[in-house]
Amino acid sequence: MQSGESSNRIAYFDHLRVLAMFLIMMLHAASFCWYDISVRTGSWLILNAYKSLTDHAVLLFVMISGALFLGREVPIKKIYSKYVLRMVIAFIVWSLIYAIVSSYRWGLRAIFETTLASHYHLWFVPMIAGLYICLPILRKFVSSEKIIRYFLVVSFIFAFALPTVLNLISDFGTFQVSSYLGGLTLSDYARFINDRLDEAKIYMVVGYAFYFIAGYYLHNMELNKKQRYILYALGILSLVVTFAMTVLDTFHQGLPSDTYHYNFNIGVMFAAFAMFELFKNIIKGGDGWYSRLIGKLSKYSFGAYLIHALVIEVLAMLGFTAVTFSPVLAVPVIGIITFAVSFAVSALLNKIPFINKYIV
Repeated sequence: MQSGESSNRIAYFDHLRVLAMFLIMMLHAASFCWYDISVRTGSWLILNAYKSLTDHAVLLFVMISGALFLGREVPIKKIYSKYVLRMVIAFIVWSLIYAIVSSYRWGLRAIFETTLASHYHLWFVPMIAGLYICLPILRKFVSSEKIIRYFLVVSFIFAFALPTVLNLISDFGTFQVSSYLGGLTLSDYARFINDRLDEAKIYMVVGYAFYFIAGYYLHNMELNKKQRYILYALGILSLVVTFAMTVLDTFHQGLPSDTYHYNFNIGVMFAAFAMFELFKNIIKGGDGWYSRLIGKLSKYSFGAYLIHALVIEVLAMLGFTAVTFSPVLAVPVIGIITFAVSFAVSALLNKIPFINKYIV
């Protein structure tokens, strides 16, 4: 998604945006049927594989925005008049559009209520607006490498490590600890600790600010070859672990589980970091037609994000979903169709004054 670029484009950010947008489209194509088919089928396992491969995509946008915004001074007036205002208007308009499409048959009250509830994919818009609002504060966090590392370590502990361990214990810790303590299991203790952590409300270090600052950090820090390869290996391993843990948890519960597809799962984090670092090191700038095309697509990515869920839903109404035929092919085919239509519409809307400034 397009946000906060300077006049000197960064080639790997453009490539990351375009790839991430395609991955998000495949993620939502796979997720559309997530609860509709038996978890004991091969089709569900394929959907899980696609979700595991694409979960991290939206986090790349957060990291790119952090790298761009935290590296320069942005006046508070500009933050609100340009960036926050754009997000607010886009959120309201697209929430209304999706509400009209889904609820027009039930009248104005239904449209109003659905607008307030918004659409599942639009969560990104107020989240990134919140990070923009916090920019003056977050820039203080990147004033020194020591402070950055402290923030990332503390955030990792409270947003990733502890919740992941507690989730594992809660899901699989059925062992009874002691009959003298009311027959409590490890799961019971894990839920108790999780509730206490939630009450602590350490929101500054458990939100998307982690990815925002991590993007800035990775963009400006040079890893050596060994460190990069370790990160790549962790990214690949994380995809496998996310898939496997989702299967285990789903079979344990008997229902599809999204616990290990969560944006603050350690596996999803490593996948995002590995992809970001990979593109940083393999993508070089250029002036040919291909680079210009990627630059254009990158420019239209925010509009494509806002539009793509509607395309997936229209395809579903026409009878084309990820399980219409083999999901191995159906998910990427839906992704390709959605990609082409969404970017084409976004390109057209970007030609219209005002709309190109605030709506897409």
